[in-house]
Amino acid sequence: MEREKENKEYCKRVVDEMVELYEQGILTVYFDDVLDLEYIVNRQKEFVSVKVFVTLGGPTCWIDTHEKKVKLTWGNEKASWCIPSDVCDYIDEIFQEIYEC
Repeated sequence: MEREKENKEYCKRVVDEMVELYEQGILTVYFDDVLDLEYIVNRQKEFVSVKVFVTLGGPTCWIDTHEKKVKLTWGNEKASWCIPSDVCDYIDEIFQEIYEC
């Protein structure tokens, strides 16, 4: 039960940090050291959304703009925290631009 609370709190911290950087107009710096990306594209290979992995292993944590959540897994345990829509939309804009380059 304690780990479940810690995992949820971890997700919340990631969201809080992104929101703070977004409000300061410098959210892009958060993505300077991402560990991995998964682009979700449609049949026409057009950008739909992105998963941005911020930690791998124990725990694995990623930003999922399709589900508008920060998600975390650690073994069999899972946690998530919702990302505000405006922040998610901005993250999509950042990675859509990169994808289309």
